[in-house]
Amino acid sequence: MSPCRPCEACGKLLAALLRLLRRIVDGGGRCVRRGVARLKTAALGREAGGGRGRCGSAGSSRGRGGGAGGLRREYDSGADDTDDADAGRRGSRAEDVLLKAPPSAGVGEELSARELSAATQLLRSIESGEPGGSLDEKRLQWLAALASSSDPRAQEPAALYFLHAGRTADCTLPEDSVPLLLSLMRSEDARVQSFACEALHHLLKSRAVGAEVAVQAGAGGALVDALESGDTALQASACVCLGTLLDSGRGCERELVAAGVVASLAVLAKSYELPVQRSAVTAVHSLARTETGRAALHSEGALPVLVLLLQSGDPEVQHRSCAALTLLSADAQSRAQLLSMGDRFVVKSLLSLTSSSVEKVCVQACECCCVLATEEPAQLTLVAMDALPQLHGILGSGSSAARGAALSLLNRLSSNPHLQVVMVEHGMLQALARVLAEEWASRDAVVNGTAAVAHLGLARGSQVLLSSQCVDVLLDLLGTLDAANQKEALVATLSSLAELCIDGAVRRRLLLDSSGCPVARVVEMAAHCPHTQGRIHAMDVIYHLALEDFPSQHLGPHLPAVISTLDDVLSRRRSSDPRLLQAALHALSGLTRDPAVLAMVQTSPLGRSLRSLHEEVEETRCLLRRSIGHSSSSSSGGGSSSGSGGGSSSVSSGSSSDGDSSPEPIQNIDPLGRLGPGTRRLSDRPGLPPALGGTAQGASQSPNDDHSGGDDDDVDFDVITDAVHDDEHGGDGDGEAGAWIVISSDDCQL
Repeated sequence: MSPCRPCEACGKLLAALLRLLRRIVDGGGRCVRRGVARLKTAALGREAGGGRGRCGSAGSSRGRGGGAGGLRREYDSGADDTDDADAGRRGSRAEDVLLKAPPSAGVGEELSARELSAATQLLRSIESGEPGGSLDEKRLQWLAALASSSDPRAQEPAALYFLHAGRTADCTLPEDSVPLLLSLMRSEDARVQSFACEALHHLLKSRAVGAEVAVQAGAGGALVDALESGDTALQASACVCLGTLLDSGRGCERELVAAGVVASLAVLAKSYELPVQRSAVTAVHSLARTETGRAALHSEGALPVLVLLLQSGDPEVQHRSCAALTLLSADAQSRAQLLSMGDRFVVKSLLSLTSSSVEKVCVQACECCCVLATEEPAQLTLVAMDALPQLHGILGSGSSAARGAALSLLNRLSSNPHLQVVMVEHGMLQALARVLAEEWASRDAVVNGTAAVAHLGLARGSQVLLSSQCVDVLLDLLGTLDAANQKEALVATLSSLAELCIDGAVRRRLLLDSSGCPVARVVEMAAHCPHTQGRIHAMDVIYHLALEDFPSQHLGPHLPAVISTLDDVLSRRRSSDPRLLQAALHALSGLTRDPAVLAMVQTSPLGRSLRSLHEEVEETRCLLRRSIGHSSSSSSGGGSSSGSGGGSSSVSSGSSSDGDSSPEPIQNIDPLGRLGPGTRRLSDRPGLPPALGGTAQGASQSPNDDHSGGDDDDVDFDVITDAVHDDEHGGDGDGEAGAWIVISSDDCQL
């Protein structure tokens, strides 16, 4: 008789055991002591009760079926008997049935008195619910006596005790008990092995046994033996136990791989028994979570097996195999192997799974495609295999989780400039607008969706973008998202708007909004967004809005708040993120193109903050000039420094007789002190007002002008250098977009 599933067998066995042991106590006036004495007497070979003293005698009906299977049938046959008149007989019968089932082949006919006593005590402990807490020395001796036996009838109570202990929440086992459990996993009886595997699974899951302890005790070899057995129930239990072992302790995968679990799992993953196949693929997925496991799966040829399992008819197998492939695809070598399999088989299989009616299968297939689409060839392959219609369908009618996964893949594909026009022509902008309007509460959906809108928005011009309603949805999100609880989504929305505001039509859409709420929200985020990057994006939007003609008219009601925000950033520049200071100056450079705004700045606290910043940077510039002058003189061998701080420089336009005077300005030196022919200053920017360091119409500025003195009201931005690196948006024709670096005396300690 083939063994039953471990969970069913354990449940029936424990239930029958509890009933029978209670009947020993209550039935016919017999007490436990008398029952145990009878068991001992029977084990010693004495006759007790009409031929029932020896296991498997001719007059006994207990021997039918033999072994553990016959034992289980005896439990089941006695479970429904409720005749109180026969309670005494049932109690006596239970004593014999529990531990005197007919022996297996090659096993002696009788249990020893020591084994019989240990088994009885353990079964009584299970019946009374005692395995909670720590395992004491007495029980450990009982377990050792039974686990060292070669008789399955003695091993089974020990395995049941471990299983019951694993299901007890507060049970902890000493390290000395782990080898005993592993010896039960190597039993010749499949039923005992299955109970032991399930017990180890529960003990690992409840952390009663550490994964490292189990591996060091030899759990890998015991599990491989169970995986290679011919019993399907045992194989399934071993796969489950192996997966739990991998999940419980990171760092154990090396020993398990060395024991040979990968080859065994690859074989079982192709099993025709669905429970075995499910458990094997789940264990492979757990193994693929570690770098060592992924390398072993790749080297031992497990990838083709997982790819074939994508065609399985079982959703659980499809999901687990797809999840394992997703983890394996993170490696470039494995990704290349998957994409090179015949006739794009992997891509075809994954795209077919994206249309699955099972949500988790669809989600996992989209995630796997997203990982595979890391390089451009894979992206082109997905689009060529009609991935866009599949994504369009998911965005239109999929679940929330499926939409989120599809948006992640869509964002990855939209980052390829060669695919943007094709995606817009497939109606992706309209689909994005609908999904963002419906999934605004999902952080991942908003982050990926707004990024895709930024990629695709201007691929076919602003007219297509505005007609798709994407800008309207972004403005709605800007007013709806909560800055405290949805800050990632809010930052992504601001970033998308900053990208799209490069286009004049989009800027005018924001400025001409009848409610004025979008601009007010942008100004509010520039001042109070809890995420620094969100404030930077908001100031970038303000800069682009200021590029429109007469920003004082368009931004009139909001200008006081904008100027106050910029002043707050400048006044706290020593404790602020340097990127935020650059963004504030960037926005200010756009606003002050309007003389009306410039006048407001000069008479506001912002003007005083700018003058303070100017003094700090001017001092640093002088120190930097002197430092470069000294190093240049020393390297060229000409000239010597004199006086307390000044000196002559071979690269300056002239020498000064006054040792305390500053050297002449050195051209083409960036703020970091590097000589470079392409360095420009803010005063070189076209159209900048003279009050901010610009050049008046028809006038030129001498490179030797000294800006250290003069009227304090004349704010000189000559010390603020032009773009050290171009802004990620680039120019737009209406003005230059760039990031600036400001060096203060705090940043340069010479």
